[in-house]
Amino acid sequence: MEESELDRHMLTKELQRVMLGHHRHEQESNAFLSRGVEASP
Repeated sequence: MEESELDRHMLTKELQRVMLGHHRHEQESNAFLSRGVEASP
């Protein structure tokens, strides 16, 4: 029981890390696109 609890906890932490990384990448892409749009005449 404890082992599966630990596995689920680790899985959740990994998932959160991946989601956060993806979100940060998405924000960077949006910022880059925004700059590109602003820079264009």
